[in-house]
Amino acid sequence: MELRHLNYFIAVAEEGNVGQAAERLFMAQPPLSRAIQELERELGVALFDRVRKRLHLTEAGRAFLPEAHKAVEQVERAARAARRADRGEVGRVSVGFSVYAFHSVLPRVLEAARRALPDVEVGLSEMCSSTQLRALGEGAIDVGFLHATAEDAGAAAAGLAFRPLHDEPLVAALPAAHPLALAASGGTVRLPALSGETFVLPPASMHPRLLSDIQAMLRRAGVRPGAVQEATPPQLALSLVAAGAGVSLVGASLASSAHPGVAFLALDGADGAPRMELYAAWRPGALPRAAQAFLDLLPGKA
Repeated sequence: MELRHLNYFIAVAEEGNVGQAAERLFMAQPPLSRAIQELERELGVALFDRVRKRLHLTEAGRAFLPEAHKAVEQVERAARAARRADRGEVGRVSVGFSVYAFHSVLPRVLEAARRALPDVEVGLSEMCSSTQLRALGEGAIDVGFLHATAEDAGAAAAGLAFRPLHDEPLVAALPAAHPLALAASGGTVRLPALSGETFVLPPASMHPRLLSDIQAMLRRAGVRPGAVQEATPPQLALSLVAAGAGVSLVGASLASSAHPGVAFLALDGADGAPRMELYAAWRPGALPRAAQAFLDLLPGKA
């Protein structure tokens, strides 16, 4: 039994006339009559009674009609599902993200995905850039929002594609009761004023280029840290700052949310200051359709 037989049967049953059903189906009457006869032979029952040039469903035909409708509708649903999956409109995408992504680009991307891909499940995992690179290589996540470029990541980035999404300036994070925070004019602080402070910075293993760039900036400004305390993720660094353990340099997007006990100040006189850069990364050729559709929603660099 073929799907066309069911469609032919439904048309004849609804029209009550082979000629009218043939017109509806845009086919000749003889092959339609033969197809109905083939279907009846395969089923071993008569589906129609022929009375005065009209066809009436037999008891078997009346029982068969709703089931034929269900079968055709199920095939149509299956075809729609296949086409939607091919377009990436259903499925799942696994996303790794850094804290900075959550405070900058990621919320907008998730909102766009909710509107454009309502039947795509987005699985989120917060992880640092180096962990995301490993996860991408192992296929544990489909897309990463991270801070390492292909050049920074070196061998870990082999086979990955990167797209710049966003960058933002660094700001100084100081304890709210710090004299510099209390005396800050215009919400800024000059870098040399931070000389002798304990700096809470990301470890080299997490953001090697960023740390190197920060250290170079401090040297140019004549800033000599009293000590360096490593901390990651940024929430931990800010908690240490709030506790008076030191000062930090963080991406400006973190200042947009409340961090009790922390004052954020723009850097004055920090010529050539590094910026927090955010990239999307993925493994081309290994993406589920839903992940590719998700990538298509990503904005250009802000």
